[in-house]
Amino acid sequence: MKTYLLALEIDRFEIGLGYRTLPLHCTLMPWFILSGSHEATDRLTGFVEHICSAYPSPRLNVYGDSMFGRSFDIPVHLVTKTAVLMGLHRAVFSAVKEMGAQVPDEEWAGDGYRPHIAIIEENTPGLHEEIITSRLVLIEKLSFIAPKNKFVRHASNFKGRAH
Repeated sequence: MKTYLLALEIDRFEIGLGYRTLPLHCTLMPWFILSGSHEATDRLTGFVEHICSAYPSPRLNVYGDSMFGRSFDIPVHLVTKTAVLMGLHRAVFSAVKEMGAQVPDEEWAGDGYRPHIAIIEENTPGLHEEIITSRLVLIEKLSFIAPKNKFVRHASNFKGRAH
């Protein structure tokens, strides 16, 4: 079993690197668990590539603050639910479910998806700021305890300019 996250890149992610704290991003698909074969990872990467080829770069419009996480202890900026962003999330969510993935926090996916940016750094965008993101990043959480256990597996570019 492998655990993955799909995120819209705000600050640059380096493919092949591990991170303790991920660079600034907007969560597109919360952590999900997939059967642990290389073929499954390749198939997931193919789905991500196909989906990104059908969408323009999403615009992220920050509009408010909230607290997320199981203990509501993670400060986030909320992002407006645009047609592009929601269509992209639904496409990814459908692909992940079609592959038989388990989504432990499924209440935050599909109709319950709340786009957000975790407030993790001083350079986190401010309220009413608009960000255009150009890549969707696939991150794997390594099963062993390590200082840098979030590994960047893949990044896909969107098909064109933001709408």
